[in-house]
Amino acid sequence: MKTVVNALLESIPALISVLLIVLLFLLVFGILGIQLFKGQLGVCNDEDDAIEMKADCRGEFLVPIFDYRGVQIGTMWQQREWSVPFNNYDDIFISMLTFFEIATLSGWPDMMFGAVDSYAIDHVPVEKNKPVVSFVYVFYIFLTTFFIMNMFISVIVDNFN
Repeated sequence: MKTVVNALLESIPALISVLLIVLLFLLVFGILGIQLFKGQLGVCNDEDDAIEMKADCRGEFLVPIFDYRGVQIGTMWQQREWSVPFNNYDDIFISMLTFFEIATLSGWPDMMFGAVDSYAIDHVPVEKNKPVVSFVYVFYIFLTTFFIMNMFISVIVDNFN
């Protein structure tokens, strides 16, 4: 156990170098995410076809109310709201955080499908609008999981040996 702990402590300077490389990758892909998707991931809570932009998402709309059996028992008015998901590409830090979360393989399909459905700034998503974007996500996942994360492991194993 002492050997393992000493190896981990001795590998900290080399891990800092690897961490800087990871931050550089995150910065590059964060900038790419801003260029490709800035302001395009917003959505209105009313799925009416007449709403095409953020400016159209105002006022109220009727929402059906269902009982426990799934039978509609009435309607109620609800305020329209434009919302942007937490994982977005609107600024560099959130974009880098989003790509870090993708690198950990945590919920990446939802983020990829949101980007594939993006249309334009402040427009409602259009289903399967940019299917080529999925290749960016797959390339990034292969790059980070097979190359970047293995650098961390190789530094620790090298110092252990």
